Amino acid sequence: MPQFDPAVFPAQIFWLVIFFAILMIYTVSVSVPQLKKLLEERWQKTEGYRIEAGRLGDEKDSTLYEVESSLNSVRQKAHDIIAATLNDVDKDLSERKNSMVTLLKTQVEATEKAIAQEKERAVLDIKKHTQIITHDIVEKLLPMAGKKTDSDIESLLDDKLNVKVSHGT
Repeated sequence: MPQFDPAVFPAQIFWLVIFFAILMIYTVSVSVPQLKKLLEERWQKTEGYRIEAGRLGDEKDSTLYEVESSLNSVRQKAHDIIAATLNDVDKDLSERKNSMVTLLKTQVEATEKAIAQEKERAVLDIKKHTQIITHDIVEKLLPMAGKKTDSDIESLLDDKLNVKVSHGT
């Protein structure tokens, strides 16, 4: 094998140094800057992602705070509306109840007046019929007492009926 011949060692070492120097120059001037640029781009991209993630996290927190405060505000407004509605309903119910009580009182009073008038009419009718019947009885049973006038009989009956009616009520 010729590469193991000691006579060609200096030439091999020469070419080894030349190729190694070319490789080093190429690596230092081309490959390393490209790798450095690539690593820097990746670092900037990941750093940008990290910064963006932090910004989005802060934005999320502020949005969440705004949503929660808006939600609390809406809840408070809903609570106030419900309370106002309940107050209005209670007031309306109270007004309706009062108007119904007033209406029922007036109807009861009107009914009581009508009953009192009917009672008075009935008592007057009873008095009238009693006077007629008594007058007829007195005329038929006591023809001699016919000398009494109708007004005497009516006054006598009025006195008696008023006593009975006042005791009856």
